[in-house]
Amino acid sequence: MSAQPVAEQGVLYGMTGEGRISYVDTRDIAAVAARVLTSPGHQGNSYTLTGHEALSAAEVAERLSAANGREVRYVDLPPDAFRQALAGAGLPDRLVDALIVGNTRLAAGDRAAVSDEVARLTGRPPRTFEVFAADHRAAFGGQPS
Repeated sequence: MSAQPVAEQGVLYGMTGEGRISYVDTRDIAAVAARVLTSPGHQGNSYTLTGHEALSAAEVAERLSAANGREVRYVDLPPDAFRQALAGAGLPDRLVDALIVGNTRLAAGDRAAVSDEVARLTGRPPRTFEVFAADHRAAFGGQPS
C-alpha cells in the first residue's frame, strides 16, 4: 500500500511515530515455510519471524531513498488524517479500522522485537531492508536494476 505514494510523491505515510518494526521479507517467510513443511520436527511449533533489525518509519524512508536514488520522506499522520487517507483510497471501513489499530500498536513498539528464527531455520540470515528496497526499487519509483 505504501509503494504508490512513495513512487508518485516521494512520501511514506503512516502513523507509527518513532515506533520500530522488525520487517521480515516475504521471501524469508517462504524459505522458512518450505523448511518447516519439508523437514521433520516442526509439528506443533510456532516461530516468530523477523528481520535482523527493527526500523522506524523514518529509517525505512532513508533506506528507500538510498535504493531509489531520490529522496523519500516519512510523514507521520494523526489518526484522523490517516483514517481519511485510507478511506479516500477506497479501503473498506473494517480494513481502515484494523489498520488504525495496527498502526497504534506499531507506534507503541509491539513489533520491535528481533528473533534469530529465520537464520536458525534456513541456515542464512534474513534479508536486510536494503536488499528488499533494492530488489523492489521499481515499485517505489526507482529505476530497475
